[in-house]
Amino acid sequence: MAVEALLGHWDSPTMLSNNYYLYENPSPTMFEFIPYDLDNTLDNDWLGADWGTYSFIDWGLGLWNSKTRSYVVPEIPDFQNRYLSYVGTLRPGVFNPE
Repeated sequence: MAVEALLGHWDSPTMLSNNYYLYENPSPTMFEFIPYDLDNTLDNDWLGADWGTYSFIDWGLGLWNSKTRSYVVPEIPDFQNRYLSYVGTLRPGVFNPE
C-alpha cells in the first residue's frame, strides 16, 4: 500500500480493489497478491486527478469502493502506524527524486 501510494498507482488493489490475482501458495500456506495491469502508475491518469499530491492518509480509503482491504488501515491505529512507518522509510530513500 505504501509503495502504491508513493508511485501514484491509483488503479490498484488498495485504491479500487482490482487488478490483482490472489494465489494460495501451499508451501508455506499463505495467500500472495500478484498485481497486474500496472499501466496507470507513476501518476498516469485518465480521471483528471493529481495522484502525485493525493494524501498518504486518504490513500487507503479507496476511491469508489469502501470495501477494499486497505479501508481499515486508517481505522486501526496499529495498521496506520505501520503504513506511515513504511511511507516514512521509503519516501526519503528509494523515492527521493534527487
